[in-house]
Parts: sequence; C-alpha cells; structure tokens
Amino acid sequence: MKNQRQESQYARSLIEASLDPLVTISTEGTITAANEAPVTVTGVNRAQLIGNDFSQYFTQPEQARAGYMLALARDEQEAIIGYLLIGTDNTARKLEEEARHRVQKELADKQQQLEELNRELDIRVAKRVDESRKKGRMMIVQSRQTGMGEMIDNIAHQWRQPLATLGMVLANIKAAHESNELDAMTMELAIDTGNQLVQKMSTTINDFSNFFRPNQESLPFSAQEQISAAIALVESGFSSHNISIDYEKNTDFTLAGFPNEYSQVLLNLLSNAKAAIVSSGAAEGRVTIALESRNGCGCIILSDNGGGIPVESVDRIFEPYFSTKPLGTGIGLYMSKMIVEQSMKGSIVAKNIAGGSEFTISVPLAHATP
Repeated sequence: MKNQRQESQYARSLIEASLDPLVTISTEGTITAANEAPVTVTGVNRAQLIGNDFSQYFTQPEQARAGYMLALARDEQEAIIGYLLIGTDNTARKLEEEARHRVQKELADKQQQLEELNRELDIRVAKRVDESRKKGRMMIVQSRQTGMGEMIDNIAHQWRQPLATLGMVLANIKAAHESNELDAMTMELAIDTGNQLVQKMSTTINDFSNFFRPNQESLPFSAQEQISAAIALVESGFSSHNISIDYEKNTDFTLAGFPNEYSQVLLNLLSNAKAAIVSSGAAEGRVTIALESRNGCGCIILSDNGGGIPVESVDRIFEPYFSTKPLGTGIGLYMSKMIVEQSMKGSIVAKNIAGGSEFTISVPLAHATP
C-alpha cells in the first residue's frame, strides 16, 4: 500500500512537471484534475478548469474519449489519477482557424487587386498603343507637309527657266504680229516650242507627285534610277546656291522595297545637305553620291561639305522632333529611318567626316531577300 502511494505521488510529480497540458476527465467528460500547463494554454486558472466540461477548452475526438472512459473505469478503484489526457486548446484551434481564414481572405484580396491591376494595365497599354499610332500618323502627315513645302520650292526652281522661255516665246509672237512678220512657219515654230515647255513642266509635276504616292507592295527597283530621279528634282535648287552634285553612274544594283519611299529618303538627305552647306557659308558646296555592295545589301553613301553634325547631336539626329536646324521639324530623318529600317529591313547611319557629314543607306539586294 505504501509503494502504491509512493508511486501515485511520483506520478503526480511527473504530471505536474510536464510542459504538456495534462488533465483527467470523468466518464461524463468533466475535468477532474489538471497540471499547470493547461492554465498557460487556455488562460484559465486550474480551479476554473476543474469541474467544467473538457470540450469547453479542449478538442476531444470521440474515439479517443471512449478510451479515456475505459481507462478511468479500470483505475477508478485506485487512489491514483486514473487517465492522463494531453489536451488540445480550443482557443488555439480557433486562433489557428481565424488566422487561416484571415490569410485566405488576404490572398483573395491580393488576387482581386492583381486582377484589377492587370485590367488597368491592359487599358493603359491599349491607350498608349492608340496614342502611339495617332502620333505616328501625325508625324507622317507633318513629314508629308514638310516634304510638300520642299517640293513646291523645287518645282519653283524647275519651272523658273521654262516659264522664262515661254514668256520669251509669247513676246516673240507679239512682236512678229506687230511687225506683220507672223507667218505660218513662225507661228508653228512658236507653238511647238511652247508645247515642249508646257510638257516639260507637266512632267515635273508628275515626277514630284509620284514621291507622295506610297507603293502598295514591295518590289525590285534600280538604285541608279531612283538616285537620278531624285537629283533631277533638286538640281535646279542646288545650282542656284552654287552647289554641285557629284554622282558617277558607274554601277547599279537592284534593291527590294518601296521605290517612292526610298526616293523620299534620298530627297530628304539631299535637302538636309543643301541646308547644311548654305548655313555653313561654303563658297562652293559639294554633295557626293557613291554606290557600293556590302554583305548582300546595296549601299548609297551620300556626303557633303556642310561643316558636319554638332558632336553632341550625332547620336540624336534620328530621334523624333529633334533637329539641329533653327526652324527644323525634326521629322525628316526620323521618318527616313522608319522607312529604311521598318519598311525596307535596311539601315541608315550617319557620321562626321572631314569638312562635313556622311550618311549611308543600306537596303537588301533584291536577289538577297528571302
């Protein structure tokens, strides 16, 4: 009996010292004893725990509860605590569930926020794309308007001589009529000369209008023909400023792309070269055009003696709305780059050389395209 009592006291000491929440319950599920650990877990003192239902504070599986009751029944006759139950705190479980629900709600909220951000991003991207397209269309319109202004100036130079000659023809007809010398042969000669002059001016209009009529599809074309056509349109204006164009027709190659747009690029570079030479005050302006084949591309190298591009601007001249000219729009070179690189899958680069600048336009040869 003494040994049993000692064993019982020893068991109680072990139970009391345990860090786990240990309790005993009656067959009705009432807490009959507990160590100090449940107090820490539940926040309720031991006196309040004892006598209350176990499930009020702890989780108790039904299959386990039956086992507890049997154990208590076996040990009930002994003066030892019958059955030790390691309890699970209801409060902790509730807190855990609340934390899980809170995390799930936060995740749902974050997911909703992410979806809203994605929708907002889609709207912003669509808006930016639309703005970019509108800006691109505006730049094309501005580029064409600028080009039309330059073309009108070139037309004026091209027409100046034919109009002066036509005026002389009319004056001769009048003088011959007043002196009674206007015979059939004189009249026929004057009319023939006048028709030739009108035809020449009409051809000039057709030539210029072609440059504003975009090609619908890529096709092979002669580099030499496009260069010659571009020079023919601007040479009168260049001559009036004492600027020569050196171009030797010693080679030619067939390019793949859009010939009219290609000519617009050439005209823009020629116009810029002229403006640079005039601005530099060079006594004798000079533009040189050469053709070379490089790595499956046909290259046109156009150089001038207009003083070159300001060093700080070399890397920016192809940017939209950037110009080194006081009244420049900053559209011409940007559009030239878009035509060459995007439409014709080529490249256009610029650099300074002694006394001026040099532009190289590279476009794939017709036979080199896939």
